[in-house]
Amino acid sequence: MLNTNSCYFIGELVEVKRLTQGTFEREGQQIPYVSASIILKCVIRGEENLIQLENFTSSLKKDGTPNKNYNTIVNINDMLNKRVVVSGSSLSGERFWSTKNNQLVPATKINFNIINLASRTQTEDKAEFKFGGFVYRELSEKNNEEGELQYYTITLAQANYKETDMFEIQFTVAKDNFTAAQHIREYYEQGSTVEIKGEVSNLVSVQTITEEVDFGEPTVRTVTRSEKHFYITGGNKPIVGEGEYSAEAIAALVKAYAISGAKIKEDALKSTSKTEAAGTPAETKAAPSKKAALAGLI
Repeated sequence: MLNTNSCYFIGELVEVKRLTQGTFEREGQQIPYVSASIILKCVIRGEENLIQLENFTSSLKKDGTPNKNYNTIVNINDMLNKRVVVSGSSLSGERFWSTKNNQLVPATKINFNIINLASRTQTEDKAEFKFGGFVYRELSEKNNEEGELQYYTITLAQANYKETDMFEIQFTVAKDNFTAAQHIREYYEQGSTVEIKGEVSNLVSVQTITEEVDFGEPTVRTVTRSEKHFYITGGNKPIVGEGEYSAEAIAALVKAYAISGAKIKEDALKSTSKTEAAGTPAETKAAPSKKAALAGLI
């Protein structure tokens, strides 16, 4: 099954939000690890994007040999405010239970393995991705409160490395990218296997709001808004044959995803001391078609 998933960044390391070290057990041995969360500034077509990346690196690889990336991450503050190249990156789809909205909420993270100082010739900022999987939710319009089109979204899913479960990523098509929107609407139907490429965008804006009061000085507060998108800029027609997700594979993955989602809900409700029990999803029969594999489960 198609599992294309890579990202590539060139930009300035502007913040190390978190840097922690510890140990974990592997086959009876305590292995040191380092975990980091960083912010890259990538200026794409004149717009400043602040993109958060996550890292977890152990000092030893699974074969017991030293991991050369470990010391780089431990000393990542040495790269602060310098231009860097980040590779070995991928998109990660996670979910959490929202008690406020009473539903599972998907979240997308970007994980990275390798970071190095940029060379003198690497002067152009980049924030690129490639991704392949099957269409989980077809193209749909996203409008503002006035009913005006803002952008399109499409959700792709991909099997995990063991092919025992899946994760979902929502991608965006700009409202003025008519070619992409037309192609996706025509060919990317639910269940089809596709491969796309595009750009990561995270525009951050700060707004100052002044609230008048009946007497005294007005209240001034600052609101920071972040708008994160994975914009599709290219893709091909659906893949048939090698790498294609079969109807049976999709049905199995969707069923596993429902079960793991129910477990997330159950654990969340237990942790908040609520008495409501999470339900177990009904048995899913083999799907006669790819689109039918998703019917009623989304």
